[in-house]
Amino acid sequence: LAVEQFREFLDLVPGGKPFFIQVNFHDPHRDFTAYEYEPDPTTIKMPSSMPDNKEFRAEQAGLYGEINRLDENVGYVLKELEKRNLTDNTLIVFMGDNGSALLRGKGTLYDCGLHVPLIVKWKGKTKKNVDSYSLFSGEDLGPTFLDAAGIGVPEYMSGKSFVPTFTDPDYTVRDEMFAVRVSHGSGLPRSTDHFDLSRTVFTKDYKLIYNVLWQEQYYPVDFVNMPSWKSLEELHNKGILEAKFEETIFPEKRPMFELYDLRNDPDEFVNLSGRPEYKSIEDSLKGK
Repeated sequence: LAVEQFREFLDLVPGGKPFFIQVNFHDPHRDFTAYEYEPDPTTIKMPSSMPDNKEFRAEQAGLYGEINRLDENVGYVLKELEKRNLTDNTLIVFMGDNGSALLRGKGTLYDCGLHVPLIVKWKGKTKKNVDSYSLFSGEDLGPTFLDAAGIGVPEYMSGKSFVPTFTDPDYTVRDEMFAVRVSHGSGLPRSTDHFDLSRTVFTKDYKLIYNVLWQEQYYPVDFVNMPSWKSLEELHNKGILEAKFEETIFPEKRPMFELYDLRNDPDEFVNLSGRPEYKSIEDSLKGK
């Protein structure tokens, strides 16, 4: 449907006139239903941030299936631009709106919840097959589009243009990033899957998370009733859950502050908050 609406929109664009369109796809989103696109759960390599059992393997395969279907649909969009000879003069940006709906993902301030894909293609203006490790925020899209179009960016916009990274991937857009967690969905705030209060500031090297509701247990967004989460609860109740998951998912009380070394602990399992040797770093991030 999204691809058809995209085609209808292009039919209405006056010849030779500039246009802007945002095309949204539901994938990859729960429920994972792209069954014909899923890989064999027994053959996939599980991320180190996820438990490795049949329930989580099935879930990961479901996510990959939805990503494969999304990839196919994005291909249709790109082919339509090519068919209409619009590829040479169209800035194409592909990105996600939140992290994966997985354990310690969507609805959290961990990397799996905040890190989204961002791919930019603009013929003759961007370098091919180059990775940039600059920090980007969703609020940077508006200023970037205005800058790319040769339009001045209003001072009231808080985002920053990342057009310079098109030719210089090492260009520093910002030194730190901020994010918050509040309500999710329309359910009553009976647990942290519907309502949590937390905020974070992070650089390329370290992340500080402040849990306002540190007394409340973590519950996952969008899959609290799914087999994967139930399998973790069962392992926890039996006392046989792997230590790193037991300590981070089922503590009696969550820590008020969490500090992670993102280069050496990208999965964010080792909380450094309170350690004397990291005091200056923690204090600096708290100040920000």
